[in-house]
Amino acid sequence: MKNKLSYRVKVLESPVDLSEQFTKNHSPLVVWWYGGVTKNKKSTQPKATVVVREIFSDRTLGDFSLRKVPITLLGQVRVGTIWENGICTEEVEFETAEFEVSFNRDDWRFTSFFSQHQKSEELPYPPHVYPLMYHRDRNYSLEFPVSGGGNLLIPCLEFFSRCYGSSQEVKRILTTYPFRNADDPYNQFIVNIGIPETESYWQVAINNKYKFSDADARFIAWLKYSKYTQLWAKDIYAQMDEAVKGISDNRKERLVQLKIRPWHEQKARIRVSGISFNSGRSFLALNILGCSSPSSPQIKVFTQKNDPNSETGWSGHMIPVPIGSGMRDNSSHQERLAITSDSDPDHSGPRKSVKDPEFVELAHPDSDVLPILSEKINSNSRSVHGVFSKGEAFADRYSSGDRYGSNKGVGEIELNAPLKLESNGVLLDIWNAFLYLRDSFPLKILKVEWFTFATGFCDRNPPELIEIKPFKKHEVVLGSVRSWPYLYPRNSALRGALVIKVTAKNKPIYVVEIQRRWVNDGSDDGEHKEESMSGLCFTIDSQGDFERFLNDVFSKIRHKRGVFKSLIDDCSGEADYFTHKHSVLDKVNYESAARNALRKMGLRL
Repeated sequence: MKNKLSYRVKVLESPVDLSEQFTKNHSPLVVWWYGGVTKNKKSTQPKATVVVREIFSDRTLGDFSLRKVPITLLGQVRVGTIWENGICTEEVEFETAEFEVSFNRDDWRFTSFFSQHQKSEELPYPPHVYPLMYHRDRNYSLEFPVSGGGNLLIPCLEFFSRCYGSSQEVKRILTTYPFRNADDPYNQFIVNIGIPETESYWQVAINNKYKFSDADARFIAWLKYSKYTQLWAKDIYAQMDEAVKGISDNRKERLVQLKIRPWHEQKARIRVSGISFNSGRSFLALNILGCSSPSSPQIKVFTQKNDPNSETGWSGHMIPVPIGSGMRDNSSHQERLAITSDSDPDHSGPRKSVKDPEFVELAHPDSDVLPILSEKINSNSRSVHGVFSKGEAFADRYSSGDRYGSNKGVGEIELNAPLKLESNGVLLDIWNAFLYLRDSFPLKILKVEWFTFATGFCDRNPPELIEIKPFKKHEVVLGSVRSWPYLYPRNSALRGALVIKVTAKNKPIYVVEIQRRWVNDGSDDGEHKEESMSGLCFTIDSQGDFERFLNDVFSKIRHKRGVFKSLIDDCSGEADYFTHKHSVLDKVNYESAARNALRKMGLRL
């Protein structure tokens, strides 16, 4: 990649306009590396130095140059994104890899080209693999040993941007303000809701005075209860305050090469994209795509019950206006937000919401991570209420800083990465979703069990399946129908069915899910996914009819190749089918699908 960009490039279109930061060039610019961070005297959003290179029409690369963007924009200005006249148009597709690492303080180290040269030790990676602007670049990376005798390198600012909470507001607060203890009433992260602490779970509330997202809850809980997390969160502002010496494109601003540590000491799975080297044993991670969460006590997020007399509450953000899905909408009519680095939002300015690329929450390598529970309560806490009214003023620029002043024409932008949960397969995901709802609503859901004809009803993990019987040889059916009971048409393995019983306060509700085949999703990458299929929910008038109806369903569903819609009239009680759409509000995979199944049977949560 020294002289020519040879990696595949995909077309994108960003919802943000960075013309103020990315001044016009004769050629597009590719984001190449992250530099230091500076305080911002004109705004409450620190700036990150971004190293860029020109790209010419034949894909050859030009000289290095520097730009400065708000640190909150690093989710949009990712390494490999290509910008032309302030708009992101394309993105380099690097190699993708996944590693298991340890965040224990003794199992990683900081490294940089400058520090390794000072110690006369081996450089972090051979410079020809990915050449930098400075041969003795001072910016730090985290270095983890990985299986096979190699190392995983992750630039500290990339780790900070993607792994410290979900919203970019977390990063802004940590780099802008001195850290406050959890019991400090001016702590931006911790809201005192007046509920006594308990040893059963960690409790937090999302402070809507700031631009946090619900997906920040896990990091905020660790920030509240873990001394280790507090120590390194506090260290971030301490580094900003000391401002170490470094190479700067503006000598009047002191540059900080941030050392960002993992905020817990557990093992982790991490998914990255970048460049492999050392005969494939080592990897330079330029983008983080996902990471596992640490195991902890149960975390419960308290949200305020809806108050018809209040315009804002704890659950959800104030007056959010979606702008798209973060570099996914190629519509020429897409609204773009001009971002300013040097002004804070007006008190009465509108708020717009922009999504960074989604972040996958991977399964923990050796522990179960409990999903976050939610509970609505009444509260008079004033610290969580909004800071601006519903009437929106005009804005021609947007800022991620704190609201200050008026009549500048500056609105407020919030940036966060949608959290995508790693799937364990639809059947196990839907089972876990019902367990989550049981734990979240113990007064409405008394018990969740699975059923097989051999075992009866049982609540132990993992659930067992009922095997779908194949057709007999003498039965005359179409070839596609005959092969449907098999999980793979050329294999003898049969599909299974998961039967779930949800015992509600007034009646039992049953759910049936059929095991899916893995099929090609039709993308250029040839990725595979589980085939799409609806589920069945029903009640039964007579418990003696339960097994008869179930056998009837499993026999008939074979002829319908998994389509439940045509079978719902055969049930003596209520029956309906439900789909498996995802929701951004899901705390676990298919939570909204499980809620939908229960709602169709009359149970609203």
